Amino acid sequence: KGRYEEGKRDDDHVLKGQTYKVLEVRDGQLVEKDVPMLNALNEVLRDDFIKDSVAGVGRWNKVLEKAGVAEELSNRLRAVADDYLKAVNRDRPEHLDALAVPSIAPTN
Repeated sequence: KGRYEEGKRDDDHVLKGQTYKVLEVRDGQLVEKDVPMLNALNEVLRDDFIKDSVAGVGRWNKVLEKAGVAEELSNRLRAVADDYLKAVNRDRPEHLDALAVPSIAPTN
């Protein structure tokens, strides 16, 4: 069993002494934390999946723009999302508000 894109990785495969930054919630804020690489393999895989997905969405967006339907599709998706959020918020029990993670603004 190998790791995703293992041939592109330049580690020793044992991962001793290596760390990876993961996000954790501390005092209501997301903060980075270094953890041993061996413990972070799922996070590495998740980050790789996100990068690959973002690239795929970018390729599809270019196809849609070239076809001249990107704005129309964007407007339809926005309307569907708005309807969904209205329904979810209308039916959400108030006690779940305490579980909401605060929004995160980029820091410079």
